[in-house]
Amino acid sequence: MKNDRVYLLHILKCLRRVEEDTAGGKHAFLASHTLQDAVLRNLQTMAESTQRLSESTRQHHPEIEWRQIAAFRNVLVHDYLGIDLERVWEIVHRDVPALCKLGFTVPVPRQEDHFGVDFIVHLARKIDQTIAPSGKSFGIQIKSNEAPLVFDEQHKRDCLYGSSLPFFLGVVSRQNLTLTVYNTLNRLSFYWMFGTTRNFTLTVKDTGDGIPKPDFGNAIGGTGKPILEIGISEPTTPQGRSCEIEILQSTMRSWIDLENENLSLKEQGIALLFWPSTYTKNKPLGEGIERRTCPHTKFAGPDSLPNICKATEKTLTSLSFYLRRLPADNVPENVANRMSAMYPKADSLRDECEALRGEWEIDTGPSASPSSSAGR
Repeated sequence: MKNDRVYLLHILKCLRRVEEDTAGGKHAFLASHTLQDAVLRNLQTMAESTQRLSESTRQHHPEIEWRQIAAFRNVLVHDYLGIDLERVWEIVHRDVPALCKLGFTVPVPRQEDHFGVDFIVHLARKIDQTIAPSGKSFGIQIKSNEAPLVFDEQHKRDCLYGSSLPFFLGVVSRQNLTLTVYNTLNRLSFYWMFGTTRNFTLTVKDTGDGIPKPDFGNAIGGTGKPILEIGISEPTTPQGRSCEIEILQSTMRSWIDLENENLSLKEQGIALLFWPSTYTKNKPLGEGIERRTCPHTKFAGPDSLPNICKATEKTLTSLSFYLRRLPADNVPENVANRMSAMYPKADSLRDECEALRGEWEIDTGPSASPSSSAGR
């Protein structure tokens, strides 16, 4: 059985071949059946390579929507005559080169005409002939304009909220050949305040240092200023390319971590968002991360208590273990004394949380999820 590294290298090789086959421009691509067949073949084999990765790799990265990648391959294989070559050109010439600077990029079928994940990007670096994945992935929708995203149908909201993958919005400029990436954190604000049944709109606006607070009355939320700007053109030196990739990837890593933390809270039913008060384009998030509670949400009531207890139990278990195992001679004496007195308290509070959660679940049954409590 081939090593996953072989397939990862093959994915990058396919992307490079696509870049070479489309280097002659759009007219040459649309006029040549040979080039079209070569590009489509490489896109197909790239998607197939992702499906041949080991089951352990797939399970280790549940954030990647493997079924959607397989569906993309099926479109190329079984609906070959229905492929839109104009759309293929946009993917390979405009979208893929910019995203490839972040890692290996897999197009996915658009679930909906006006909303859907266009690409799944898995952060990775090529070091000599070795692929070094970071374990961080995200989904992104690519647009050619700054028109707002309107979530006015249930299936759009189900698509948005049903994924556990961080979601970003990309806007391509054909004039300066850049891909500008925006956050969509305000979608989670609407989730907590409206549930999954209310319409809302995300607007692409640069409104200052942080992310604008949503207007719940009018159901409108903004993205704030860009978090990333990626040039399609390449730096003139290998050192320049390496430096650019490090800046882009470190920035995306920090935003993916923030998204994952908020998505984890959402899955636990905890009505809390981590929210950057300020940030700079093409720079990792710094210290200015606020914790914003959603006090008016219908999901922040007692139904969240068992989930909060469960999360607290995990934290206290880790804290107790660390306090017990950290050698006392590695810390100041007064700190060591406090540590010795602290871990029994952590154990006691953990036991109380576990007992409270157990009593709650016995009395009321399993805690309600946000989706199930939306109609209250």
